[in-house]
Amino acid sequence: MSKKCVYCNSEIHDERAIDCCDRCGYGVWGEKMFSAIKKNMNDAKDRGEGELFSSTSVSSLLKR
Repeated sequence: MSKKCVYCNSEIHDERAIDCCDRCGYGVWGEKMFSAIKKNMNDAKDRGEGELFSSTSVSSLLKR
């Protein structure tokens, strides 16, 4: 399943934990901050804590 950016709806081709493309992430938070956000979110995903923040998990929680 491919992911899409929550801002511009473009396809995200890597396995990042955040549903935001680099172009939008850099535009919203700046390059250094978005790089730190991606790293921290990916680290949390590797520890099994990252699914809480994905848009697919949030939407499934809202359907309950």
